[in-house]
Amino acid sequence: MNQPRRLPGFLPTVLTACRQTLRAHCRWRLFLWVALLAALLFGIAALLAERAHESLDGRSLYCMLAWWIGATVLVPWGTMYLGVQAVHGPLEDRTYLYEFLRQVPRSALLLGKWLGVSLLAGGGAALLALGLFAGAATNLARWGDGLEWDLLATFTLLFLLAALAYAAVAAWFSAFFR
Repeated sequence: MNQPRRLPGFLPTVLTACRQTLRAHCRWRLFLWVALLAALLFGIAALLAERAHESLDGRSLYCMLAWWIGATVLVPWGTMYLGVQAVHGPLEDRTYLYEFLRQVPRSALLLGKWLGVSLLAGGGAALLALGLFAGAATNLARWGDGLEWDLLATFTLLFLLAALAYAAVAAWFSAFFR
């Protein structure tokens, strides 16, 4: 007797979509770009730590760089790019047929793609925050009371939360506007 084929549940579908998104985006080229960008941010922060006006302390320098470069430019644009590519990429390379022929909830696919993009963008954003902090920390004379490691933790958390939010916006835009 033929047993009816049992469809995967919601959570396994989410995890499979997340795994597929990570596999599709985890290329050496992406890691190389993020590492080069973190190194560039390290260099910019180190240069500014040496050449900025003496009234600017290390805390203010790092907060200003992390906010204006990281939180308003790199994390939103990078996460939106990854999110749109995760949802729209299969439409462009015509592998979407496989995704839409499977009998799984579309919301589970979208949630899995969001989770995968959030993990990728969050990891990259944390690396960017570390690069900026390390560059600003090269001039210890600017840090009157010593390095404030809680700033690194605060901006890393901020970047991670921003990556979660921008990945959700990117997935929504991609799904809504097709």
